[in-house]
Amino acid sequence: EADGIILGPVDHNAYPSVSNGGINLIVNCLGGSVFNDAMNALSFKGIIVNVGYMDGIDTVPINIRKVHAQRYSIHGISNAFVTKDDIIQTVEGFKRDILPYLDKDNNRPIIDKVFHFDEIDQGREYMMSNSQIGKIVITL
Repeated sequence: EADGIILGPVDHNAYPSVSNGGINLIVNCLGGSVFNDAMNALSFKGIIVNVGYMDGIDTVPINIRKVHAQRYSIHGISNAFVTKDDIIQTVEGFKRDILPYLDKDNNRPIIDKVFHFDEIDQGREYMMSNSQIGKIVITL
């Protein structure tokens, strides 16, 4: 279970988990601009998952000694080499692990922009600009 999803600069005072030993799992959706702050917020044996680099920063210096001493795990998520079986497994996992919780406690995805199907080219251009914060929805 994730303690935090990083959407911007990490304010260590805003995360009670940090002062209580750190965050076990951080999903970094923003990129390099928050990578080291996020890593510094990890607990011993913490895991950081990098989903992308919407901020355009894909190269950062890393303190390898700290990664080693704290036994951090760093993972990357990419759709570059996704297979049909990967997609099936992801959809099944989403239905099993995520869908049941989306309607509870006001957990809702952040919707950035909505485009009608006739505007799909504009929606794709907007997605490729990496300026969205949240999901881009195409309606029929």
